[in-house]
Amino acid sequence: ASRSRVILFAPAASLEAGLGPVAVLAPDIRAFASPSLEHGLTPGRSELDTHERHRFAGREVLVVGGGPAAREALVETWARARYAGQSCRIVASDDCVVRSLRDSVCIGGGSADDVIEARRLAGSNSARPEEPLVVLGALPTSLGEAQASRCVQVVVVPTHRGFEERLAVAAELARPRYLVSELGAVKSSSSERAAWRKGAQVIENFRRRFSIDDHEHAFGDRRALRNLDIAVFSEAAETRLKLRQAARAIEPSSPGAGSHSPASLARSR
Repeated sequence: ASRSRVILFAPAASLEAGLGPVAVLAPDIRAFASPSLEHGLTPGRSELDTHERHRFAGREVLVVGGGPAAREALVETWARARYAGQSCRIVASDDCVVRSLRDSVCIGGGSADDVIEARRLAGSNSARPEEPLVVLGALPTSLGEAQASRCVQVVVVPTHRGFEERLAVAAELARPRYLVSELGAVKSSSSERAAWRKGAQVIENFRRRFSIDDHEHAFGDRRALRNLDIAVFSEAAETRLKLRQAARAIEPSSPGAGSHSPASLARSR
């Protein structure tokens, strides 16, 4: 009110999720966000006129509300890397989308080779390990773990979906190791995918509430948890209960396939 400058110090996860004291102190989170969040949105917005940025153990996913916003996110990420002196390529799986993106990239001073069709990338294995990629949708299966960690993925989610639904879709796209170890692989049926997303929502809400960024353990390393408030343990117990409820809807695959049974899904590491 006095036009003073306000600086907030808070974990990045709290800023991105808009949870906790930060959300109370700064309802318009964009005014206080760090440069890496400058294009993000506050949860609860009815429309995605730009994009939301989510991170899952180093995996970055941008959620957009439609085709034009997807094009903007892809080209903007490519241009930002180019401005920083990095070579970056855009990956898409549809020929028409590839052609359209090439037009945009060439207008921006790039070349047609800066946009590659996903099947050609997978077939030729032409991506260099150190080269960052911005990918529309799922990552090509040919990418290794190290290379995948340098990719930014863009996913289109209908604007009428709530923040937690968008978060769950982003988690399903990224499929970080800590979620797969708890929930198993994403199944093909719609009901099982919905259950997987529900479990991912539960875990991500817990992790963001307590600013957990452990890449291996969904609930964080036990030694690190000891340094947190005692409330984390009761919250963890409630979270595991919700996870068991979500796990009941996920059908176990055939024995020996390496996937988790419903009982094991609720067992925290």
